[in-house]
Amino acid sequence: MMKLKMVDDATLSKEAFLIYRYNAGFSPDHGNLHRWIGRISDSSGNPVEVLVEIPHDFPHRPPSVRILNGSHPSADPEGYLHTRRMRRWRSDYHVFQIIKEAETLIRGGRLQIIASSPSHSTGLNLQKEALKTQVQQLEAMIAEKQKELMQVQNSPVNEINRKQLVEDTLLDLETALDQLEDQFDDVEISETEFAKKFFKLRKKYYLIKMAS
Repeated sequence: MMKLKMVDDATLSKEAFLIYRYNAGFSPDHGNLHRWIGRISDSSGNPVEVLVEIPHDFPHRPPSVRILNGSHPSADPEGYLHTRRMRRWRSDYHVFQIIKEAETLIRGGRLQIIASSPSHSTGLNLQKEALKTQVQQLEAMIAEKQKELMQVQNSPVNEINRKQLVEDTLLDLETALDQLEDQFDDVEISETEFAKKFFKLRKKYYLIKMAS
């Protein structure tokens, strides 16, 4: 049996950057990039405490998403959510995409809060402490991006910037496709409208992919 490689720091750093960019309110637990804590509002506006854990053999296995402060109709008895991407996981998927799907599931139902739940208070305390670490990490990330920007601007060929722009555009299109599928699953759009928008986005995605 082939032994899977352990996730490296560069991969975790990239996933962290994407989570900061796409998932507002999520921060690492005590600076641990394998564990992320955040809040998502349910259908009634109640805050749902969520823990996202990235396995050590990521991206060969998907992250897990667990609700900390109650039970939810979209979660299993242990509080874990199982999203579409988790069930058909590929190594080129990202953690932020799983969190986006979890947000949709949580907002589609109402949380049943467990009274005097120790995990609830623990989740709140961890989130407060993690926010301090998040500020430091964001400041370091901004400084690093400014350094990279200076290098790109001084480079005769702006290839790094072009590749990053392509990657960001593809991720945005993937996110748009996911949201479109969610709308269709929730019967918010008709089959005809879904097909029209889906093929338009998919065509744009593949044209950019082939040109990169």
